[in-house]
Amino acid sequence: MTPVPGIKRSSTIRYQLACLVLAAVLPVWLVSGLLVYHAYTDKRDEVSRTMQETARSLAMVVDRDLSSVQSALVALSTSPSFDTGDFHAVHLQVKELLQAFPGADIIVADATGQQLVNSARPYGSQLPRRNNPETVRRIFQEGKPIISDLFFGALTKRPLVSIDVPVVDHGKVVYDLAMTFPSDRLGAVLRQQALPADWYSVVLDSNNVVVARSRSPERFVGKRANLLHQKLSHLKEGRAEYVNVEGQKAMVSFCRSTFSRWNVVVGVPKSVVMDAIYQWTGWAVAGSTLISLFGIVLALGFARRITQGIQALVAPALAIGRGELVTHFDTFGVRESEAVAQALVQASDLLQERQAELTRSLGELERSNRELEQFAYVASHDLQEPLRMVSSYTQLLAQRYHGELDEKAHKFIDYAVDGAVRMQRLINDLLAYSRVSTRGKDFELSDAQTALSEALYNLKAAIDESGAEIHCELLPQVPADQTQLVQLFQNLVGNALKFRGSEAPRIEVAARDLGDDWRFAVRDNGIGVEAQYAEKVFVIFQRLHSRQEYPGTGIGLAICKRIVERHGGRIWFKSEPGRGSTFYFTLPKREAL
Repeated sequence: MTPVPGIKRSSTIRYQLACLVLAAVLPVWLVSGLLVYHAYTDKRDEVSRTMQETARSLAMVVDRDLSSVQSALVALSTSPSFDTGDFHAVHLQVKELLQAFPGADIIVADATGQQLVNSARPYGSQLPRRNNPETVRRIFQEGKPIISDLFFGALTKRPLVSIDVPVVDHGKVVYDLAMTFPSDRLGAVLRQQALPADWYSVVLDSNNVVVARSRSPERFVGKRANLLHQKLSHLKEGRAEYVNVEGQKAMVSFCRSTFSRWNVVVGVPKSVVMDAIYQWTGWAVAGSTLISLFGIVLALGFARRITQGIQALVAPALAIGRGELVTHFDTFGVRESEAVAQALVQASDLLQERQAELTRSLGELERSNRELEQFAYVASHDLQEPLRMVSSYTQLLAQRYHGELDEKAHKFIDYAVDGAVRMQRLINDLLAYSRVSTRGKDFELSDAQTALSEALYNLKAAIDESGAEIHCELLPQVPADQTQLVQLFQNLVGNALKFRGSEAPRIEVAARDLGDDWRFAVRDNGIGVEAQYAEKVFVIFQRLHSRQEYPGTGIGLAICKRIVERHGGRIWFKSEPGRGSTFYFTLPKREAL
């Protein structure tokens, strides 16, 4: 569709509807994003909470296992055999007790650390001293059970843990009763607890040494854990992220045992947690995106129907503009478009009626104009003969009876002759005005420069008499009636010569390219015209001055206007009284239809 000049190009309704859809979907996306982020943080917190709860549960399980060992030792410490010093009986009781604790050994030592009973040796064998005298010293000094940190056996080199309890006789510690068992016992306890895939659990002693581990214990038991645990050793429980002994970034939760003062840690590689969270988040985002895209596609489908309904109105509307009768529109089922279509059909019917009325009116107006022009032409032509007769006989009367009539009679005769001459001039001007339309020639490419030169030649006497200076730029060629173009320039330049001031006239003629039109300008330094007479000067027989000041009938500019309008242009002026006027007129570059 060709753009309409002067109307700013705007966006399409499809674009506006798309913006509307996006404006409706954008808040949904924002809310979905917030929900996804909230779900992500909830999922992460849920994992952390689960890990913390698991750490607490494992700490309780480890405490229960250690407590069972300690309870068994405390029960054994009350055996009467200790009171009687019957260590053979004690040895038998130890063997019986160890059936419930496979892999463990029980040692009985005195205050010097000398072993009196060792379940790993036959009774009566020569036994060495304990290899942890500090623990023995504390048992006799404090009189309380002690759970050791991880240590390695002197002979087996296996990682071991011992629980020592005092044997008290009459309120005095007399022996140290200890059970030593492999740390893997605690590892088995950890592995019995069902943990999610890729999770692991760790037991750390008070020195942050790995006592037991559910995954790859052979690689890490006995190694010191990350320094992060030392920094958190003053806390009862907590969560953190750090690089574990495997060199992986891990998320961990820990809980301190109330029984052993050890830490139980539950960890998982961060990548595992984040992969699961990202996978869940990805599915949520993908689902939201698919739903949004489905909504957008659905909305754009409806938008397409709406735009089709509106675009379907364009061609019929243009047809109505061309004056064609339109009786049907395809609106694609859009109710508003149907309402507009019905209005356009009614407009088409009304336009046809108005067009018929206008055609009849134009026909009558053209016929009336032709009759009026014919009347003006005939009237002015037929008036010529009687007017010439009146003028001739009046002049003949003045000649024949010259000297016989008094001065008053001669004055009356002069009035009659002057009136006849002015009437003759008015009739000639009226005849010229009517001939603009009735006797005009066909348009042809005419040289405006040649037309101006011919006009100046016709005005040569007035130019010489006034001493006028006339400057002219190079004028273009235009489709025009050459004769009327000469008359147009002659009237405008003639007015500039007639309505001059005290100075010699200076007249400039120029033309400017406006794209589709040429704009001509005739500028002078004459007396000028007040702005209030902008329309009056172009009305036929309208004068702004008396005949004594400036002769003429007042029809020159009316003829100019009629010539310009016949050529499809317009005429106007700008003026400042006392400083001159500039008359402008436009002529199309193409012949006016």
